[in-house]
Amino acid sequence: EMAPMNQRLAMALGGNAAATANSRSHAPATWRAYDRALTLADAGDFDAAVSALQGLLARDKDFVPAERQLVALLDRMARR
Repeated sequence: EMAPMNQRLAMALGGNAAATANSRSHAPATWRAYDRALTLADAGDFDAAVSALQGLLARDKDFVPAERQLVALLDRMARR
């Protein structure tokens, strides 16, 4: 049996496989919001990307990919 796509993606992004497999699924809207935040970051709009990720995490505190991306962006911004 194949895991849902969001679980496979979370595992690929470094999520704990056991925790991810046992966690609830995330809504498609959550993944779309995450994708929009990544698009902002890719365009170099780091402030907007950070805000988008913070808003996403305010709505879904268990969304590990957003948390990891937020940490990476804040680190990148601190190094500029």
